[in-house]
Amino acid sequence: MHALADSKRWHEEGVEHWGRAVSTRLWGYSHPVVKPYAHGWSKGEHTHPVHLVITVVAGRMELLMAGQRFVVEPGDELSYPAHRVHAAKNLSEGTSEMMEGAKR
Repeated sequence: MHALADSKRWHEEGVEHWGRAVSTRLWGYSHPVVKPYAHGWSKGEHTHPVHLVITVVAGRMELLMAGQRFVVEPGDELSYPAHRVHAAKNLSEGTSEMMEGAKR
């Protein structure tokens, strides 16, 4: 887990982005998108064919990967390589939101 050092927020096209989330574009991650995860949402072990950077915008999420449990909250950021097995769950009483950017 990586807690963002800069808690400054900026606004673009009606979406609030936290801290260094802007830098996903600079690292070669394309088209960051904020995705909602409803209360009770979970997804068991799975992979993605791309490298991902996720930043929690709202709520609280649990991610399990490489034998470790990460509980992430607004401003926290995780990145992981393509094909990394992981699982995720919304721990919030309401909807959680994560900004996700991908790189092939």
